[in-house]
Amino acid sequence: MTFVLPDLLAAERTGRALALRHRCTSPLTVLAGPDLEGAAALAAARHLANLRVGVQICLAGDEADSPQVFRTMLQVVRKMGLTMVADGAASPVPGTISGQEGTALPPWDGYSRALAHGSNPFVQPADPGLARQAEAVREVDRSSIQDYGLPGICLMENAGIGATVVATEMMKTHSSAGEDGGCVAILVGFGNNGGDGLVVARGLLERGVQVRVFTLCETERLKGDARINAELLAQQPDVIQMAPDSEEALIAALRDATLVVDGLFGTGLDRRVEGLPAQAVRAMNRSRVPVLALDIPSGLHADSGRILGVCAKATTTVTFAAPKIGLYEGAGRDLSGEIFLAHIGCPQALLDPCR
Repeated sequence: MTFVLPDLLAAERTGRALALRHRCTSPLTVLAGPDLEGAAALAAARHLANLRVGVQICLAGDEADSPQVFRTMLQVVRKMGLTMVADGAASPVPGTISGQEGTALPPWDGYSRALAHGSNPFVQPADPGLARQAEAVREVDRSSIQDYGLPGICLMENAGIGATVVATEMMKTHSSAGEDGGCVAILVGFGNNGGDGLVVARGLLERGVQVRVFTLCETERLKGDARINAELLAQQPDVIQMAPDSEEALIAALRDATLVVDGLFGTGLDRRVEGLPAQAVRAMNRSRVPVLALDIPSGLHADSGRILGVCAKATTTVTFAAPKIGLYEGAGRDLSGEIFLAHIGCPQALLDPCR
């Protein structure tokens, strides 16, 4: 299954793929022409700089005539203070990423096949010593978007792709059908956590995995980046459906799955979980299917680790940008399972104070 993506997401995903390909070469020159290929090269430069790879960017061509996606990616790397040189003025370096017009870009699929354990620098076991309060991590997101100009949908894309890596590894562990077999059920809530789940759905479908998405509301009620991802996922008919309003019916649906992805609530939850969301959480827990929680198990307070009425019991949690204190406090110690950290492309300068 191949999805048609807007240029912004195409450039972001390709840039991440390029960064994985070239992460062991430092320093690097990134050649960026004023087009989609150049935008992908600039995205690669950002990801490589976040991985502590030395990067210099050589702009080729007139940026005044460049598309919006190129100008967006260029603004971010300029805000990051990456070294910029004029065309023809680049110093000799061992490696080069070419993003000039006509350059063939690597395919998006396949790069997430790197193992979550060790070989993928964007997805690593979380270090509890780096855990911070949820508001501090939300500030990293806010500054990435407002101060650096990095679109929030790029952060959501990277979060979902990182979670797809972990989901793939879990399927290999828990399914006799192998890496590309079995079925994944994804529970989607009302906000950005649900949007992350929709990106996971798309990533798994691209790899040939059977996916069923259960939403707690009509997709028309979703907003912002989550709504955009629902519209992208709609390119594959019959994947998204409303969750049954019967807890027993949802349990039956989840038991057909190899893996359940919990995309109901994120770190902003500060109230008791009740009604249909509570039924969905209980259904996950009663299904006896392995659960992958996105950012934090639904129903867990991100700072204190207390249960907000009812809480998902995760087999594995993939947390985004930085670990949250609540994963290691109170009930979080027992409900979060194995914890991985997925880097979502925020400028490293924003994360360093958290580390």
